[in-house]
Amino acid sequence: MLLVAESFVRQLKGSSQPLLIRCSDDQLYVIKFQGNPQGKRTLANELLGARLAGKIGIPVAHACVIEVPTSEISNVGTGLSRGRSFIEPGSHCGTRYLVDPLLGRTHDYLPEAMLHAVRDTNPFAGALAFHLWVQNHDTPQPLYWRLSGDRLFHVAFIDHGLCFGGARWEMTNVRSTGLYHLRDVYHDICDWSSFEPYLSFIENITIKVLFSLIRDIPQFWYGDHHQLRWMLVQLYERRLLLRELIAGCIGAHPDYFPHWRFAKSSDRRRIAPQSVKVQPIRVVEA
Repeated sequence: MLLVAESFVRQLKGSSQPLLIRCSDDQLYVIKFQGNPQGKRTLANELLGARLAGKIGIPVAHACVIEVPTSEISNVGTGLSRGRSFIEPGSHCGTRYLVDPLLGRTHDYLPEAMLHAVRDTNPFAGALAFHLWVQNHDTPQPLYWRLSGDRLFHVAFIDHGLCFGGARWEMTNVRSTGLYHLRDVYHDICDWSSFEPYLSFIENITIKVLFSLIRDIPQFWYGDHHQLRWMLVQLYERRLLLRELIAGCIGAHPDYFPHWRFAKSSDRRRIAPQSVKVQPIRVVEA
């Protein structure tokens, strides 16, 4: 179903300068627009990152393509640093607001003393594995939400625009990527089982599944389709390094993981890589 932006609600904080918009399904969406300050490919990264995180079981806000017609919405200024800019009509990226303000509340921050009120903190381990795999240049961005009358919070992760090494799609073995600033969310991580089921999902994902996630991403969000496919091949191969990346991150930040028990190097899952055929391309700057 094609979603169309219908009415402007308010501007939200964030370097990508998103807006809260009510769409044709009568739901609220946080929309990031083409031409935002984070650069080209931000929208492609946002949509693909959210889909990929959801595919491996990490709670995320539903992401989709949203059409902005020529209307009052396209005349809303986003306040770019180089002067006010206007939203171009066309396809933009939206993530569904986690809970209607009439039914509950969202919080982008909880003090450490309130983490006991989060229903499940295991997704933080999954988010760490995911962020190391896709090399998100941003820190994890959890949103805590609950319905009115509920005692416990749910958590979902947002902001995937800087995944895959950012706009340049250059992934390296940076070890500190992916850590959330509240250390208590990692308190129960003690061995590889603490990263399940997310770790197994990543290690066993197929190249066919990765390619299936990009079928309807507008090409003008990212440019060369061969470059996008090549980036996914690099991501597919990178999953074989994930345990090394996780171990390196833990070794570099032992104060975050006081109960971690280092496994022997032989304790490693052996995965038979698939044969992947992709036409070689010249990588150019976005």
